[in-house]
Amino acid sequence: AATGKPIGESLPTDRMMGNLLAVDGALYSIDATNVSKFPDLEQSRGIAKEQLARNANDIQALARLAWLESQEKNWKQAVALLDRAQKASSAPQATGGAAVDEPLADRINHQRIVAMLNLAAESPAGERKKLLEVSRDSATHAEDRLVTTLALCDQLDESGEHSRAFLEGLDMLGAVGDETIELEPGVTARGAVAIRELLHRTWRKSSNAQRAEM
Repeated sequence: AATGKPIGESLPTDRMMGNLLAVDGALYSIDATNVSKFPDLEQSRGIAKEQLARNANDIQALARLAWLESQEKNWKQAVALLDRAQKASSAPQATGGAAVDEPLADRINHQRIVAMLNLAAESPAGERKKLLEVSRDSATHAEDRLVTTLALCDQLDESGEHSRAFLEGLDMLGAVGDETIELEPGVTARGAVAIRELLHRTWRKSSNAQRAEM
């Protein structure tokens, strides 16, 4: 505070900061409509590791560590931790015989999809395609299915598989075309808008033989 210089890595945020409040190692940003929490990364990591030392299948701790890895763009480690969390959530002994509550399971699935999409973006083309296929097949949220399929179709289109990209997009139009998607920061639209653009683009780039397959 005395020098005004940062003393650590900054956390990403998609909104302007409001009034700031520091409580128990975390920074809170408070404005008229939102309260955002920015935890101390090392403190959070230490707490999660202590929880895992007591219970290696602590789902909340695994998800927290994965989130921390994501903040540092360690996507591969984040995916590995979320794989462990999903495996632990399906094991009755991890939850005392009770099912993991649905909101937590959904959050872990969404968190894993986001990490896999970012990992795919940094991977070579061959690995990227496989990661996108796995993320598309494992997505449980309709919006996540839309985003992952669009990413897969873009990859197929770039690699010359125009007919498969077209057919994947056509299937997606009926399944999740009504879902809302963010086209760019602050701009949202029905998924059908992005899907139709994909269909037009892949059709234009297709050969006659590929169009016959469509």
